[in-house]
Amino acid sequence: MKKSNLNTILLIIIIVLLIICVYGIYSRPTLEQIDERIMHWGQHFGAVFSN
Repeated sequence: MKKSNLNTILLIIIIVLLIICVYGIYSRPTLEQIDERIMHWGQHFGAVFSN
């Protein structure tokens, strides 16, 4: 994999995480909802990076 591709992927991940954080702050979720989202994204990224 080229270094530029890796940097692009990391940049996209950072942007997505920032968007999720901003959305989470403005929607004022409960702690249970936050926990569910963290578990969901943890499983999602775990599946992506384990391949």
